[in-house]
Amino acid sequence: MFCGRRLVQQSRHLEFQKQHHTIELLTKRSQSWHPWNTSKVLEQSEGNDAIMKERSMLIALIQTTCSVILSPDGFGYDNVQEAKNYLGLDRNRNFWHDGWTVLSLVKARKYLWPSDTNYGEIQLDSIWQALIDMYGTGSDGTVWHWPKEQKNDSSNVRYCGDNSLAHAIKRNLMLGKNDALDTDVDEFWSFIASLREGHDGGLASVADAYTQVRLHPNSELSALLVWP
Repeated sequence: MFCGRRLVQQSRHLEFQKQHHTIELLTKRSQSWHPWNTSKVLEQSEGNDAIMKERSMLIALIQTTCSVILSPDGFGYDNVQEAKNYLGLDRNRNFWHDGWTVLSLVKARKYLWPSDTNYGEIQLDSIWQALIDMYGTGSDGTVWHWPKEQKNDSSNVRYCGDNSLAHAIKRNLMLGKNDALDTDVDEFWSFIASLREGHDGGLASVADAYTQVRLHPNSELSALLVWP
């Protein structure tokens, strides 16, 4: 039994090393890419050899990176409770890091599960629900910055950026088709309205606990409303 577990661990380690090597190789080759053309290249179904080669490289990089994100020998997001923001290090996590990870998986889903999109949707919904269990306030559809098990409500913070990111994730998961989630969208706008209340120019403050108007929360809000 012990030998069997050890062989499985060695196999996973070798696979992770191979994935890591692939990321390094593709990253070096990507130096000649033009990032402003990336989305257009990915949308191509046919074209000249150079475009098709670049498309294949982009998809390979997306698949390899996301595979490591999900792998138990990588960042481990296939099991959100055990996931880590740092390879080999156990450090505090927050919604800003976890949220961007999930959004990247959502945007990459058609490349991750090209032959079984239904499984991919189910897995993404499961990952998202796990994050809500960790960060959701449970009362008004907003999310905390720190996991609830780490900080109580009086010590936690609801940031404008975190909740804008959560809204973008839900929008991209297309969860708004359900009546319950329509209410959740209304609650997001109520939260944003509370951050803008009393400020000249209609700008949002940093968070519920930080009432200063700053550039970054408004930039994050604006960007995440129009992209992705």
